[in-house]
Amino acid sequence: MTEDEARAMVEQHLADQARQQRERTEAAKSGPVHIRKKIARKRGDGFYRVQYSASENGSQTLCGAPAGNDRTWAETRFAKHLATVTCDTCKQIRTTA
Repeated sequence: MTEDEARAMVEQHLADQARQQRERTEAAKSGPVHIRKKIARKRGDGFYRVQYSASENGSQTLCGAPAGNDRTWAETRFAKHLATVTCDTCKQIRTTA
């Protein structure tokens, strides 16, 4: 491999990384940011394994919107993460809970 080929490979790799980063940021901006429901606290033991239903496993949002670009219940405990949430209904439910 010559030096020019190596340089071209590195430039292509950097261009691919930049494209992927742009796609991720565009996907994050595409829809509102919601807060997911709090995960239920269940306890098991060595014999009994806890099974969560869809309403308990944190896969639903507080306002009932379809899950997508979301923050977890634990992440929104701090104000800096709560500021990134764009759904006013989710913010209101989280602050009153």
